[in-house]
Amino acid sequence: MINRRRLHPLFAVTGLLLVIAALYLPYIDRTMYCDEANTLLQYADELPRALFSYATPNNHILHSVAVWLMTTLAGDALVVVRFATFAGALLSVAMLYRIGSRLADQRVGIAAAVFMATTWGFAEFAVNARGYTLTIFFTLLLTERVFLAQATRSRWQRYSLLLISLALMLLLPSNLMIIGAAGLWIVWRAIWRRERRYAALLPPLVVGTAIGLLFYLPSFLQGFLGSHFSAFGETTLTGLLSNSALLIFTTPGIGLVFAAAILTGIAVILLENPHPPARVWIGVMFAAVIMIAAVQWIVLGRFFYARNYIFLVAPLALLAGVGASRVAGRWTLPLLATVLIASAIPLRALNQPHDVDLLLARIAAEVTPGDAVVVAPCFNAPIQYHLFKMDQGNLLFVEPGTEQVMVFTRGQPLDEVLALFGVRELVADCRRLEPVSEAVPDVYRCAGV
Repeated sequence: MINRRRLHPLFAVTGLLLVIAALYLPYIDRTMYCDEANTLLQYADELPRALFSYATPNNHILHSVAVWLMTTLAGDALVVVRFATFAGALLSVAMLYRIGSRLADQRVGIAAAVFMATTWGFAEFAVNARGYTLTIFFTLLLTERVFLAQATRSRWQRYSLLLISLALMLLLPSNLMIIGAAGLWIVWRAIWRRERRYAALLPPLVVGTAIGLLFYLPSFLQGFLGSHFSAFGETTLTGLLSNSALLIFTTPGIGLVFAAAILTGIAVILLENPHPPARVWIGVMFAAVIMIAAVQWIVLGRFFYARNYIFLVAPLALLAGVGASRVAGRWTLPLLATVLIASAIPLRALNQPHDVDLLLARIAAEVTPGDAVVVAPCFNAPIQYHLFKMDQGNLLFVEPGTEQVMVFTRGQPLDEVLALFGVRELVADCRRLEPVSEAVPDVYRCAGV
């Protein structure tokens, strides 16, 4: 006979994933943005380049490989390019539900999953072809393998740790923070608590991390990795905290509920201590992040971008799940249904007009087939993608004999942009036009030569 008690959690998470998929799907074909277009055009079109080039921070290696695989199999439609990110978001929701249910109960699992899924930053990255949702998914996998499972002599446990740490490193070098948290936990259990069997978990974690670092070696030898780590990121702690808050708490109305549920969850875990593994996991995760951020600030004078810390939305959502479940009790599910329904309105902003849309409209209105356009980074990549999809890719190439050239500079000096694309000698008599937007303040119309 069918065991209904076993099927009930399956029905719960399946229904939850269907609702969340329906929440995100209207935005999966929105206009492509800068970084995801660079991912597709610079890396995902060629597997060796995706695997071994980290010339810019746009290459989240494992994600680029996934995009290469999907586009090789199914073409480069927007839904295909964003499939890996979208799948990573749904897998993350399912894993957080599983972890919350194991640590506490099903209500906590569902509440944590709903709070994470309705967070602005998580929803944004669910439909943005980057590696952040995959980072959250592998963070949760690592949590289950290290924090929630007993150490055993199982080869599967050790091999899975190796693969998970490798995956995290191939997504972002900054994921050393996550691996460092797991390493701290293993060392603490093995040495301070004298649980020697945990020592066997450390080598696969280190080996997976080391293998992942090898893929960055070509860029490191060329000086790219070091230059980008010292040139990009948040320059102040205030900026880091404010940008992180924008990612996590700016879904109107829901952000306040999320914050209140987190504070309640912290009080419950600290004062009542019903879920000690949750307290340890959250504490170790934040301790590792703070230590690594402090070292980075001392060495480089800056922090990672706020989005590099987006994986912290998972432990925060778990805290919110604990808090909401404790306060709402049997009314938890109606509360969560209200949160999901309410999130549908503010998340419509995921499809708000973007500067790329404004640029495309300007090009369609003013550029004729005999003309050409030059678009400065980083809008050049999404404009290239969309023009090629509209069979107008020829507009991007300036050749001798072109009648007019529209140049969009994004505030950079005109000569600098023309030199960047190697067309300085092919244009003359440039005059400034009305700006497209604040992001594209300088537009020129030049005569071709």
